[in-house]
Amino acid sequence: MIGTDSMKQALGLIGLGDIYHMKDLLRGHRCTVDHMQTVWSPLARGEYNVTEIRKRLSCFGGGVDYPVSPFFRELMDIYPNAKVV
Repeated sequence: MIGTDSMKQALGLIGLGDIYHMKDLLRGHRCTVDHMQTVWSPLARGEYNVTEIRKRLSCFGGGVDYPVSPFFRELMDIYPNAKVV
């Protein structure tokens, strides 16, 4: 089984750019400022703005593991052409 760090690296290598993972949130990635309040909490409540979510996640070409995975259905509504594995 491939680990999330390996998957994150592999997705980046095939050209998807930065790949979102909880480590980015914890390490203070420049694009994750206030994401708990502006992305993940609204998604959890079902009270999100598609335009705002797209803006906040625009630095990333994909995501692995947490916090992305629990919201894959909502994210598929926002990004209908995304690939989910």
